[in-house]
Amino acid sequence: MTDTVVSVFADCTSTTSIACDDDSGTGSFSKISLTNQTPGTVLYISVSRYSNAGGGTDGSFMISAYDASLILATSEISRKENGIKAYPNPFVDEVTISDIANVNKVLVNDISGKLIKTINTLESATLRLGELKSGAYLLTLEMKDGTTQTIKVLKK
Repeated sequence: MTDTVVSVFADCTSTTSIACDDDSGTGSFSKISLTNQTPGTVLYISVSRYSNAGGGTDGSFMISAYDASLILATSEISRKENGIKAYPNPFVDEVTISDIANVNKVLVNDISGKLIKTINTLESATLRLGELKSGAYLLTLEMKDGTTQTIKVLKK
């Protein structure tokens, strides 16, 4: 498909788009960058051919989505010196929390924010997470004082 228009909507009942891009001619492509989105939010995407006199052709198209925040910096793998660390990172089956003395429970979320697992009883500093698929995860440590700390980890 050439000369496309891509629009993003919050629901199927509204004709007001969150974002829209017309690639402005054959050989270009439409690109939409969204920021500050809530993980797990459903967005509806419309792809259409711009239909002016002789403009564009019908055909196949592809949609790609990515989250730029998935890039882990070295500083994120080894949290600040006073913070709790998770290692090894990336891990295969087990990840160790450096200091669990004040941790009440651990929530394991996928990168979209979906809760995968809750670990209520911490018998040791080693979390067994071998059942997870390869990818990026967020370990949210709920502390005994009510605060939280989130650590990004990668499962090989």
